Amino acid sequence: PSNSANRITNMLTMRCNEMHDVCCRRRGFSLLELVVSIAVLMSVIAAFFTLAQRSLVVAQGARDQLIAAYLAQDAVEYIRAKKDDNFILSSGEEDWLRGFANCYIPDKCTLDSTTDNPPGADKKGYAETCPSGACPPLSYSPSEKKYGYGAGGDWQETKFKREAQLEIVDHSGDLKTEMRIIVKVKWPVGGVEKTFTLRSNIFNLGGYEYDPAN
Repeated sequence: PSNSANRITNMLTMRCNEMHDVCCRRRGFSLLELVVSIAVLMSVIAAFFTLAQRSLVVAQGARDQLIAAYLAQDAVEYIRAKKDDNFILSSGEEDWLRGFANCYIPDKCTLDSTTDNPPGADKKGYAETCPSGACPPLSYSPSEKKYGYGAGGDWQETKFKREAQLEIVDHSGDLKTEMRIIVKVKWPVGGVEKTFTLRSNIFNLGGYEYDPAN
């Protein structure tokens, strides 16, 4: 009986030792799994934030491109509207591009559709010549939700610059029958200047001359 009891005791001791070794190995493996899981999770989180940052950059770029397109279209429509005003209001006694003498190539001009200045006797009232060919930045008013060249109040300078030019496309003798509007909107992105260009042709429907010298 004594030997049998010893054998049983030895067997139980060996079994307990084996179970202890298995438990220790399992605890070590679980810790390794935890470390690997944390590393994978951190990689996923880092990839997510990188993707989110790139998405924000792309969204900002798309937003700027859309604003630039709007600003260019705004200038084109402003010139078109004033050209029609010249034709309608003058009864044919004024030239069809009165007010834009500062925009003829090679000059560059700024336009502000938020104002309604008359063209003036010098025919330059709708546009301002860009000094040294460098047009100033546009401003933005959050309260009015407009871009222009306003000052004071809540007008804030933006990163966008807009320039406009008028180019002769066709003429009949000294009579200019077709002109091309060229509008460029520029803004910086990461040290590089982006440019959006819009071109649109307009026609002298009334057959009246303009004089670039004025």
